[in-house]
Amino acid sequence: MKDKEYKALERIVSFCNHAGEAKKRHFPTRKEFDEDRFYGDGVALYIQQIGECVNDLSDEFIEAHPQVKWHEIRGMRNIIAHAYDGVDPDIIWEVLATDLPKLKTDCEKILAES
Repeated sequence: MKDKEYKALERIVSFCNHAGEAKKRHFPTRKEFDEDRFYGDGVALYIQQIGECVNDLSDEFIEAHPQVKWHEIRGMRNIIAHAYDGVDPDIIWEVLATDLPKLKTDCEKILAES
């Protein structure tokens, strides 16, 4: 693994941690998430930054780790970056509650194996 890729994975784990902490502190339930979009917008920014980190991964790295949906992560970044207020809160919640914990685990495993 290239140094640039290692650092990208470390940043992804960090952004997953930040998003998880925001969820824990500010909106542990979907109801609270819907009531306070301020923090939800912050989480969307973390998700966008994770997509930016994926841009630092080579095609070879992505192909070597097919268990992670790298192209979907990059696509989500594009949606958040360009849809402005059109990002569906249902999608953000699903990513936050389900996808980011799995992504964090997958990236930590890849880091540990390197």
